[in-house]
Amino acid sequence: MSADELSAQRLLALESDALDVVRSLAAHGLKFFRAEVSSQSKADGSAVSEADRALESLARDALANVTPDFGFVGEEFGSIARLRHIGKTHSGDSQTRTGMQSSEGLHKYETGLTVAGDEILNLDNDTYWILDPIDGTINFLSQVPLWSTLLALVHRGKPVLGIVSLPALNEVFIASYGNGSKYGALFGESDRSSGSARVPCKTSKAVNLKNALISYSTPKTFAYRGIDSFLPVLQSLGRDCRTHSDAFGYTRILCGAVDVMVDPLVAPYDVAALQILFDETPDACFTTLHGHRGDTRFRKGSVVAAATGELADEFVKVYRNHLQTCESAQSGSYARLCSPVTPDSFLPTFSLNVETSATEHPSKIWALALETAVAKFLLRHPQAAVEDVSILAGTVESASRAFSNGRSEGPPSFSAGTAFHVRAVVSGAAGLATGTPAPETNPVLVILNALQDAFDQSCRKPSADKEILAAREQIVAHLGQHAWKSADLASDFQGVSLLIQEFHTAGHDPRLHSLKSRLNLFVEYRWQYFLDGAQQTFVTQTCRVASQATCSESGEKRTTFGRQFANRLMNAGQIRPQLSAHFKKIAQQAIDLLPAKLVPENPEYDYLAVDADLLGLILHEAVGHAAEGDLIQTCASGFGQNGKRLDLEVGPPWLDIVIDGQLDNCGYIPVDAEGVVPRRKTIVSQGRLVDAIHSRHTARRAGQSPDGCSRLQSLQYPSLNRMTSIWVSTRQSKDLSLSRHVTEWDDLAPDVIQDTLQKNGYLDGDKGVLLLSGWKGGTASCSNLEFRADVARVLHLKKGHQPALMREANFTGIATECFRSAVDAFGPVLCRSIGTCGKDGQGVLTSDGGPAFMVFRPNSKVRVIGTGEGGEEGE
Repeated sequence: MSADELSAQRLLALESDALDVVRSLAAHGLKFFRAEVSSQSKADGSAVSEADRALESLARDALANVTPDFGFVGEEFGSIARLRHIGKTHSGDSQTRTGMQSSEGLHKYETGLTVAGDEILNLDNDTYWILDPIDGTINFLSQVPLWSTLLALVHRGKPVLGIVSLPALNEVFIASYGNGSKYGALFGESDRSSGSARVPCKTSKAVNLKNALISYSTPKTFAYRGIDSFLPVLQSLGRDCRTHSDAFGYTRILCGAVDVMVDPLVAPYDVAALQILFDETPDACFTTLHGHRGDTRFRKGSVVAAATGELADEFVKVYRNHLQTCESAQSGSYARLCSPVTPDSFLPTFSLNVETSATEHPSKIWALALETAVAKFLLRHPQAAVEDVSILAGTVESASRAFSNGRSEGPPSFSAGTAFHVRAVVSGAAGLATGTPAPETNPVLVILNALQDAFDQSCRKPSADKEILAAREQIVAHLGQHAWKSADLASDFQGVSLLIQEFHTAGHDPRLHSLKSRLNLFVEYRWQYFLDGAQQTFVTQTCRVASQATCSESGEKRTTFGRQFANRLMNAGQIRPQLSAHFKKIAQQAIDLLPAKLVPENPEYDYLAVDADLLGLILHEAVGHAAEGDLIQTCASGFGQNGKRLDLEVGPPWLDIVIDGQLDNCGYIPVDAEGVVPRRKTIVSQGRLVDAIHSRHTARRAGQSPDGCSRLQSLQYPSLNRMTSIWVSTRQSKDLSLSRHVTEWDDLAPDVIQDTLQKNGYLDGDKGVLLLSGWKGGTASCSNLEFRADVARVLHLKKGHQPALMREANFTGIATECFRSAVDAFGPVLCRSIGTCGKDGQGVLTSDGGPAFMVFRPNSKVRVIGTGEGGEEGE
């Protein structure tokens, strides 16, 4: 069945199919419910049982048979863009998350990197099922019958069908768009295979909160959101209050028993089915703590469900008025924001002590400030749509030291600073606020300023893009792949510094004129909080050594450069073997260049070969940046026209170009500055440009899903749409004849390269190959895709001749013309160009590369220009 159009009649047919699936899940769930079931805790602290996973797998298989062209989002195993691919995927934790790939990183020089061809689910445009197999897992494990299964169908961002079953109570609630809502028995009393008659859902006749029976979620969720002070107010409202947890509380409204249900922390799979049930029930209201009533309410992180819209409005007004009075009470705790962000202070904690909970943790201060600021803002501007607010608070500790010929160039430099970055989206426009907390910093005013800035922009230039942010997963305490810093930064730094100094002062080849190095260590702790209650805590750690070796002989000097990088802290023992090889390598390269001749101004060659290092530079500068969505949409990229991505031929059919913000040891982060888990993405497939690189905003405008590429160097700056790691992944790369595994380009001896080219016919007769290796610097233009690289070393290869090493050349041309002339690729993928990329004053870590080397035909729009004379090699 196609997902293009879903009429009311077709939805009725889907209701029947979905109900069959839900009944099957209920039957299996009841077997688990009556048995002893194993369970464990997830990263967010919630429980998951073997029953959760078994039911989700069963549902995916069953729905794949009914609607193979629909997507699927589950709480336990994530998402798939088309259920017809279900047989081709792996079960369990290898599944991708919603619109994202799994957080598994890749090793630095992993070979044979490939990209799955399955599509990424687009939450705004695709049609997909969304399932919570067991809502109320604690009840389920405790054999309390108040657990449920929730299944919804979302079409173009809006739930259009929902089923909530309570198997242990033999109840089911069903609704679809245009067909109303109803409830009754899940199983028939006789054969338990067909449902008995169902009646329309109905709500109570309560007219105000004074007469209402109010239900609410567990108090821990209020504490997590920083609004525990609202609990006494909530409990004083209405004629009574009860804690009917999970979906059970909502269903009591749908059968007229309860008047209001409040849940400050929900995930989309918790409430997608409930949204359509309430929408199809007369008078019922389904909104959020912040008053959202649009199609994407189920993705907004909180729910206020009520028997009538008037009850919901009254409750939200009480909530906002309470928060407006909280600001003075919390002002004494603002100084806590000045403390460094550390793992201990920003890991999620739950406290019901109203007096101390907000003062103990900076996360609580920011969370309460966000709720308070939004409440105050909406009281001033009730017609505004606050779509999203994100807060990043972080501390960066850094240390730096330079060495020259065994001497330290001045004392080491240490710094540490705590800062914040607030981004608000109101009615389609963004507002920003950044700064360093001070004791007098009022976080409510900071967030209010960002909201007002966004609102002012939306008034000046109304946007057609409403709710511009894509869905976000509830990721709590996402620690990523790297452990928290286990040792003091200064101690680690001192150990590595002494090691570098030791290598500098050790005996070297007398031709080594100078050896200079700069050591940099960085540790960043970051806490991130969003309007929908999603919270993330993680750390990034980097260790970088940049070196320069100069050798001299008979008045001639040659200089080479090298970088050693680790996306983690390293003590002296861990870094010793790596630094030893690093220093020896760059010194030997400089020595090798001493007798090398200059590349002639117009060198002659039949084929051109480029190594992974230089290839990475061209990819990064002329392809990666040109593929950034913001540059395409602002007409600043050669890959775009009129703000749209071009369908462009970039290279031969065997060429794929891939980006990956999760490439381990090469700029890895667990989530980006907008809360999206980075994923691997193919931007050039079979030689054609097929995609761009997107943040939330550019993804929304392009009708796609974000890639996790919103990056920022410092919390003092707004985040940018950024390309990070990029490489060529050739599906037909030919093997090298090697006696051992190669992880570095420099491990390839010139005679091995020459032998490989000769065996493949590139050196037949008098043919010659010019091989470019390494680079000292380069530039590129995104607008016209031109590039220029200063090449460090050049090899001239001819059959029957020893490889001739030369130096000093410029490699320049148009990136697309360069790749279109590619004819072959050899060896494994090597991501060698590790460094920092700058854009608009910011720099982010990146790694670039490709196969060991690629071969190109001569192209009039791609040139090698030497600094020597004539058209033959030599000076």
